[in-house]
Amino acid sequence: MNSGTVILHSRADDMVPFAHSEELVKNSGLSASALIEVGDDHRLADPEPLRKMLEGCEAVLEWKSGGNREE
Repeated sequence: MNSGTVILHSRADDMVPFAHSEELVKNSGLSASALIEVGDDHRLADPEPLRKMLEGCEAVLEWKSGGNREE
């Protein structure tokens, strides 16, 4: 799996258990740092989660442009 993957998930998500994201990281070979705990619900629509989404998108764009690739 590529290092440009980021998973944002709230431990308080009442629709998708946080443990599912932990299992996804474990089974995918992603680094534990790919899972970012953020927000207070499933929507992730508050300022902090939205900022983290932007940071994640920027990191993926940097990775895709070759700035941070682990090959």
